Amino acid sequence: MKIAKNSYYEGLIQDLFCGKDGFFINFLHFFYQYNQFFVYYPKFCPLLKRLYLEELEDCEVLSNVIISLDGDAKFYSSGREFLTGG
Repeated sequence: MKIAKNSYYEGLIQDLFCGKDGFFINFLHFFYQYNQFFVYYPKFCPLLKRLYLEELEDCEVLSNVIISLDGDAKFYSSGREFLTGG
């Protein structure tokens, strides 16, 4: 379903998707921790896997909303600051 373009709401959702505190950053954080915990705390791995999969699912929902608003679900904030490894 196509929704009328609304750049204000698209920007808010874009920040939730890939802003500096967005869901994709959370996904990356939990996925990293999941990999690191294999060594010292393997009993927590299932919890971290559940967390990173939830964040990834949220990313999928948000990217679909952005696209339905006629936006472009790229990995940047509403200010067009691209997500980097830095």
